[in-house]
Amino acid sequence: MDVLETELEGHGGCSGPAIPGEVWSVPAGLRYHGHARGGRISYAEIHIDVEDQEGTEAADVRSVAGMSDDWTFRRILAFRNAVSGDDPDLMTAQSLAISISESLRTRYSLRLDQKTRRPTLPLKREASRLIREFILDSLSHRILLDDLAGLVGLTPHQLLVSFRKSFGTTPAQYILQQRIRAAQRLLLHSNADMTTIALQLGFSSHSHLTSTFQSRLGCTPSDFRRRSVSQ
Repeated sequence: MDVLETELEGHGGCSGPAIPGEVWSVPAGLRYHGHARGGRISYAEIHIDVEDQEGTEAADVRSVAGMSDDWTFRRILAFRNAVSGDDPDLMTAQSLAISISESLRTRYSLRLDQKTRRPTLPLKREASRLIREFILDSLSHRILLDDLAGLVGLTPHQLLVSFRKSFGTTPAQYILQQRIRAAQRLLLHSNADMTTIALQLGFSSHSHLTSTFQSRLGCTPSDFRRRSVSQ
């Protein structure tokens, strides 16, 4: 990109080519114009609903043009990585999408009345039990935030925050932890080969299980099984 000119409702905006990590915001109802020339670039376009996930009225978004925002930039890259490849991590992607949306509301709002937001409470004991049992029974399948949220009558955003308060981690990390623990049990108490264990626990392949296992425990599944048998 060699040239970029933008304006909002006939005024404001900016001139000059886009720089990686910059953000433009377009408040709802305003007319935006942009003119670009040169080579191709990649960018993310994010739409935020008028009402937020808590059901309260969304804060007015202020207009910004070419503001550097490294936090959002890095999380959008992480989101892209989570949904690309042969084994998309949709749980992580959805968590990142909610995090990005909430951050944008805070960073680029004209007003943010915290009193309108209900305090987030931990999950009730029964809800925690239902989620634990559902996850353990579904390790061989893809589990989404929508699945967990619908189970206990919450929105994905409410579930994401309440889950962290109750379990001390995100749903994605908790599910991964349970898959690794289940893999350890099978390695210790069965003769199943690595590919069978991987597919049984929701990993896309033998190599996916191996790389995840090693990053978490510092050894490969084969080494773990070998060491355990020799002890």
